[in-house]
Amino acid sequence: MQCVGPAVVMLQVVPLCTAQTAQSNQKAMCRLLRPRLRWVKSVGEMNLMRSSATVAADAMQRCIQLSHTGVHERFLATEFEYQVKLAGASRLAYPVVAGGGPDACTIHYSRNDKQVGENQLLLMDAGCEYHGYASDVTRTWPVSGRYTLEQRQVYETVLSVRQKCLEAVVPGNTLAKVHQLSVQLLCEGLHELGILPQYSLDDLRRGMYRDFYCHSVGHYLGLDVHDTNTIGPHRTLEPGVVMAIEPGLYIPNHPQFGAYAGIGVRIEDDVLVTNSGAQVLSDAVPADPDEIEALVGSALGQDGLHRAAAGALSGSDAEPAIPLTAAVA
Repeated sequence: MQCVGPAVVMLQVVPLCTAQTAQSNQKAMCRLLRPRLRWVKSVGEMNLMRSSATVAADAMQRCIQLSHTGVHERFLATEFEYQVKLAGASRLAYPVVAGGGPDACTIHYSRNDKQVGENQLLLMDAGCEYHGYASDVTRTWPVSGRYTLEQRQVYETVLSVRQKCLEAVVPGNTLAKVHQLSVQLLCEGLHELGILPQYSLDDLRRGMYRDFYCHSVGHYLGLDVHDTNTIGPHRTLEPGVVMAIEPGLYIPNHPQFGAYAGIGVRIEDDVLVTNSGAQVLSDAVPADPDEIEALVGSALGQDGLHRAAAGALSGSDAEPAIPLTAAVA
């Protein structure tokens, strides 16, 4: 009779333990499946990612069109946010980077507190969240409308690397291998630029390049800007994966680099892996330097450019009135 009590207790506890174990197993299975479900996008998610990238790219193109000598970094950052929210984005995906001149070499520059001078580049890295899905786009343009010889050489080096990296974004490859390719190509580009004559190509490959290219070539995109952090760069790419591809070169602002000193260039696009290769989702904003030059200041009009230039030369740190008028027209 003394055994009945414990036996009854066990009969009562076993169903409870079984339910708890099943629930725990379900949670564990969800934790395992969730990253992959986020990593490979459904058709609906692909469409939202494309929309998010297009909204960001359109806003960045507008910023290029409103640029001029003396434009304020904060004005362009604010214009980007205004444009993406006007197009339906709920918020920025991260604080806008609008770095002019040597500040383009600061990867996560966010002060956005100065005017951009004549013949300086503006590097904008910005994205938005559209129905929960993030975009991440970067372009680098000359606020005066023309790249200098040295700026164009650096820009075209990065552009060439971008193209070859996009060609490598195919099912079966990995993000790690695409990064290795970007390092190899950027080392060759640095060597050809001749800004480090005392170092060989092998020296650059052994690690010298890190002073000029200090980040990965890309990261996965989705519900977050750096999405699915439990899926590493060595995972084989599959159709439906979306990632950012962002090669760059950043020349330190030091006299030893002469006319190249302080030039920072990054070109970043949101890319969908398909069975036939990479599909650029953010192609609404051009990357070709000739097309970019044609866009700079094109929304201001000739009269607007004259007044904007006069405002920049006045020495005031405030944004001239005419670009603000153009922005809300």
